[in-house]
Amino acid sequence: MKLHPSIIALLVLLPLSAFAQNFQDCQNAFSICEKNTYHFDKLEGHGNRLESFSSTRCFQGLLASETNSQWLTWKVEKSGLLTFVINPFYSQDDFDFILFLKDGDCGTLKEVRCMASGNTIGDAHGNYDCLGKTGLNLSSVDDFEKTGCKYNDDNFLKFLTANEGEEYLLLINNYNSHGGFSVSIEGTAELSQLSKCQKNTLEEHIIITQMFPNPTSEEIQVQFVSKNEGLYNLQVLNVKGELVSEISNEAIIGLNTINVDVCDLVSNTYVIQVQLNGFSSAKRFVKS
Repeated sequence: MKLHPSIIALLVLLPLSAFAQNFQDCQNAFSICEKNTYHFDKLEGHGNRLESFSSTRCFQGLLASETNSQWLTWKVEKSGLLTFVINPFYSQDDFDFILFLKDGDCGTLKEVRCMASGNTIGDAHGNYDCLGKTGLNLSSVDDFEKTGCKYNDDNFLKFLTANEGEEYLLLINNYNSHGGFSVSIEGTAELSQLSKCQKNTLEEHIIITQMFPNPTSEEIQVQFVSKNEGLYNLQVLNVKGELVSEISNEAIIGLNTINVDVCDLVSNTYVIQVQLNGFSSAKRFVKS
């Protein structure tokens, strides 16, 4: 995470996809009931409660806070190991996270993992290991990584040994842009069916299957498969997550094909996102 002693950031969480603006606080976190991959298209702003994390191990008294974030929650039904991978849409985005054990209400959260590594201000080199994918894996041994990018930092923390009945809250924050992410939950532990179970896994609703040619200079053909019919919205987003162009049309059940004119775009990397009936899929392409 980029930090400057004169900057006070505010932390919050908000899910992308069809759920944007609904899960920005601990009290209304996105409920996960099964191990799977979940997709959040865009992060913007914060919720009603502005959390302070200066007391966590990875920030250690620094005046740091959420910028563009999302809360997720789950409960363990069967004890075992849990890992997860947070995969940003943009590889240079600086994602941080804090994993809490919930012991009562949102006022009594216990920090169990804390990831703050990322860019070091003023250092043009040596930050690559601390950007892009992050999460918990089986090979890492540390419980937290501080701000900046230290010698042994790899942007991953130790796996979680989760016990039956425990409830967890995961705060994910994109420090430097509104770009979205996917998060894949894996491991031997099993999760409980909560009273509210949100699903936005692409394979169940809509998925972009192919975009070509990629790179492209004039036009790109987008193919997506939908399990529903209705009005879809195709958006082209730049590296900051800002809307560049937009197309709407009727989707059919099955394979849909649309040609997107990109002649007027400057050479760069972009994301095409297709939204339909509250669900979405996104892929990157390069304008040459």
